[in-house]
Amino acid sequence: MFVKKIDFIGISIAPDVIKKIIPLEEGKPYNDNVLDACRDAILRFYNALGYLKTDITGVEKKFQNDGTGLELIFSINEGPQTRIKKIEIAGNKEIGISEIMKELHLKEECRITLLISGTQDTGPLVIRQEWIFRCSGRGGE
Repeated sequence: MFVKKIDFIGISIAPDVIKKIIPLEEGKPYNDNVLDACRDAILRFYNALGYLKTDITGVEKKFQNDGTGLELIFSINEGPQTRIKKIEIAGNKEIGISEIMKELHLKEECRITLLISGTQDTGPLVIRQEWIFRCSGRGGE
């Protein structure tokens, strides 16, 4: 049996973006054992974007009459997007707070940055938040 179509209800993000992060693909064989991995990937993706209360409320399977394929419909409740309201830096004595904030590229009321790398053809997609702090001339390079 093949996945004929994957669809999403309740999303504000382009469906093609979400399709890239799940292990099931349209036109490929369907494996029921991978459904939990799809749910997990979607939740991790939304969490990385700051949607910490996202819930997958259901997955509907619509089978074709001839039994050769099915359509999957994920119902998603995104929930509110979490924003950074306040950043406090404490315990530092050598580097000014403004310099640390500049290096972190974060500011209050900002959205969380998401980096996606890889493709379904070249390997698993990696979703991660990446904050790199370097202090040149102060022991960190």
